Amino acid sequence: MAFLDTLVVEPLPPAFDAGGFDCGERDLTDYLCDGSAARDQAANVSRTYLVKSEGQLVGYFSILADALTLAVKERPPDCSYSSAPALKLGRMAVAKEFRRRDVGPWILKAVVGIARQMARTVGLRYVTLDALPADSLVGWYERYGFVRNEGQERRQRILRKEFGSVALAEPLPTVSMRLDILTQARETDARALLDGA
Repeated sequence: MAFLDTLVVEPLPPAFDAGGFDCGERDLTDYLCDGSAARDQAANVSRTYLVKSEGQLVGYFSILADALTLAVKERPPDCSYSSAPALKLGRMAVAKEFRRRDVGPWILKAVVGIARQMARTVGLRYVTLDALPADSLVGWYERYGFVRNEGQERRQRILRKEFGSVALAEPLPTVSMRLDILTQARETDARALLDGA
């Protein structure tokens, strides 16, 4: 049996002990290990899911509701609204010992599947995320069909200008990205996610 075939998704249980989980990114490791994920879940801010293989913790992801601001040129022909409902991938992490085993694409596929299932009962068009502003990371998400949200970025820059909290020339702390589950996801599933590329 292939490793990816052993992966299962489980909801984060109350009082979960992450043991020695370490993904190599302190913020993402701490979110699961210091109780932040459990607190956000108890406050109904997000839901965290564990990814396991034969009982061993491989990684996790957190999802939450989102509304995406779309620039006019970003709106699909069948959607004339300035914002659209989305499922946000808030956090995603894979334990260091399971890197380079296609767990990240597997999680993206799982999140797209959850979004599609939800879209059967509630209006939902996109999966969104905020990537760290590293070209390699943004490029990785682009490989799986995500595109930058120019409307969302423009909105953030306008808010910065109005409130003057950060110099306008400074880069945004994250890159807002989206995947359209009705159009792009079809191609992505066929080309990348299902193939584990």
